[in-house]
Amino acid sequence: TGYRQYIDTGSYIDLFLLSELTKEIDAYAVSTFAFKDRLGKFNMGPLWDINGGFGHMNFMQGTETTGWQVNLRGGPHPDGYRSLRADFEYELEMWDRWFSLRENVWSTEKLLIDIDYWAAYLDESQQRNFQRWPVLDEYVLVWGLGNAYVVDTYGEEIDDHMKPWLAARA
Repeated sequence: TGYRQYIDTGSYIDLFLLSELTKEIDAYAVSTFAFKDRLGKFNMGPLWDINGGFGHMNFMQGTETTGWQVNLRGGPHPDGYRSLRADFEYELEMWDRWFSLRENVWSTEKLLIDIDYWAAYLDESQQRNFQRWPVLDEYVLVWGLGNAYVVDTYGEEIDDHMKPWLAARA
């Protein structure tokens, strides 16, 4: 009878595209959230636990701006996405959504403006964060995984790494 009666394809597509745009290394595995309202369809999202995205982690080709993150994972979530992508209509819907987002909301210019906005908005809290956890200019190892680069300042993190990486990834 088909999968479309059971899942909200838009939510699956949006989470997939956001996970891939950010190249979140935990996507499809340990940081995947799904929900279903009573009598509703299965939905994916929200994206969360994104500390391994934006080229930040030296694991699962996370620093590279090319390639599909979904292809690097095993298990039910990535297999489900690969099955969905085998459906021509789903794949067409996904690419239509991608190109629609890239026209405005996810245009490179808008993404970089948004990063500047949020970096300024978080400036005071990032100062408190790095006073409490002085990890700037430090290699941080978590569960055997580490940051891909070491920076001296928050501004360097944003301007020298995050923005160029995301522009290249998009």
